[in-house]
Amino acid sequence: MDIFSLPALQESAVGKSIEKALHHAAEQNRGWVGVTESSAGTRWLEKGSLRHFPAFKVKTVGTLGAGDVFHGIFALGLAEGNTKENSVCWAAAAASLYCSRSGGRKAVPEREEINNFLKNNK
Repeated sequence: MDIFSLPALQESAVGKSIEKALHHAAEQNRGWVGVTESSAGTRWLEKGSLRHFPAFKVKTVGTLGAGDVFHGIFALGLAEGNTKENSVCWAAAAASLYCSRSGGRKAVPEREEINNFLKNNK
C-alpha cells in the first residue's frame, strides 16, 4: 500500500496523468495506491477505478508538515480498522485543521477535534 505526494507520484511516472501514474504504481507494488494533491484533495484507485476525496476548505496559515499529519492519521485510521476511504476522510480533516493553525507540533489536532470538524464539515 502506497500513498504518494503529487511530486513523488509524478517523479515515479514522468509525463503520465495522475490516473495513469496511479495504475503504473499499482502494477509496481501490486497493492492499493493513492496520491495527496494538497488543496485539490486525495485520489486513489479502487478496483481499478479512480476515486477522489476533495480537500476541506479552510483559511490556511501554513502547510509545512501537513503531509506528515495526513499520512500519520491515515495510517492510524487503517490500524484501527477503518476503511481506506474513511481513513482518507479522517486524515484530510486532520491535515486541514493543521493547516489552519500555527505552532508546529502543537497544531496537530486531537481525535475529538477531528471528529467535531467532520461533524461540522460533511
